[in-house]
Amino acid sequence: MRFIEEVVVEEFLPTVRSMLAEDLRDRGFTQHEVADALGISQSAVSKYAHGEVARNERVVADQRVSDLVERVGEGLAAGDMSPVAAVVEIEVLIRQLEEGDLLADLHEEAMPALSAADVEFSVHDPDSGLRERESVLASVRRGLRTLTNASGFAGLIPNVGANVAECLADASSVDDVAAVPGRLVDVKGQAMVPGEPEFGVS
Repeated sequence: MRFIEEVVVEEFLPTVRSMLAEDLRDRGFTQHEVADALGISQSAVSKYAHGEVARNERVVADQRVSDLVERVGEGLAAGDMSPVAAVVEIEVLIRQLEEGDLLADLHEEAMPALSAADVEFSVHDPDSGLRERESVLASVRRGLRTLTNASGFAGLIPNVGANVAECLADASSVDDVAAVPGRLVDVKGQAMVPGEPEFGVS
């Protein structure tokens, strides 16, 4: 599992800090002043200055990031922007880039199962479609586990087989129904489940 926050911490923030450190140095800040402005150690500033911290080139190439770095660097250098205001500006951009944008793309690359889900979702939305779909799949799995562990269940399965299904709250087609592909069948007194629950298979 990889969380979008890990992408922010490991890819985005080191790149932005490095870009900001470079911007402030170009504006005549000493290493000590850069460290104070960014709330990091002088050692970290030195690593940024000497290219010892890897930058994510996609973050560097994003015009919105470049514009933000220039705006924050200019504000800090002129004294018009406090470190708190700088954090707020960066946080706002992070939230924008997490919503189906650059950070969401980097997150999907770090965890390909997200793109395989083929559902638009907002990572911070508790009511996202992906969360509901995963909840329904988990519910079907629990139901299957309960039934297959129940004594005598296999004997109740008709010759044509059985299935366990659940739909999304606003289901409008078979694609909104999660079920076992195929059928549950009785194999020598045991309920056999042919596969993991999926949407659109029943």
